[in-house]
Amino acid sequence: IQEIVNQATWVSGNALVIFWDDFDNRSSVTAIRSYYTYDGSTVNAPKLVIEYLSTPVVSTQAVTNILGTTATGNGTILSLGDSAITEHGHCWNTTGSPDINDSKTLNGAGSLGAFVSAIANLATGTTYYTRAYATNSFGTTYGVTVVFTTTSFATRMFYF
Repeated sequence: IQEIVNQATWVSGNALVIFWDDFDNRSSVTAIRSYYTYDGSTVNAPKLVIEYLSTPVVSTQAVTNILGTTATGNGTILSLGDSAITEHGHCWNTTGSPDINDSKTLNGAGSLGAFVSAIANLATGTTYYTRAYATNSFGTTYGVTVVFTTTSFATRMFYF
């Protein structure tokens, strides 16, 4: 445990509990909750409990239905992590490594399984980078980046 960020102590029945949260930036584990428990007896010494709290796990699949200004993002939520997913969707940009600060869809709360996102307001004939994302109370994680290019089409007039 590197640093005590939030500490509290209380007595509940016979148990004295001390806990703190230690946040860490490792892969899908973003928080470590550690606490001591003591059952009040003289036989049992305080016991350290460490829980690793994780963000969701999400994957990105190929983009489909690519047109001039729209496309369909495909993703899968593989794990919820240690709390409910509050937001998920796809983020995209034209420079690479998109994140939720770039353009994104807001698909709301999520559950395990496949999902799609309607990616809109794209420029024709442009290369985009996109990836699926999911957020829970411990953070946001992303699938791999997928590259796609919107179609470039000319307007044609037909006379009958």
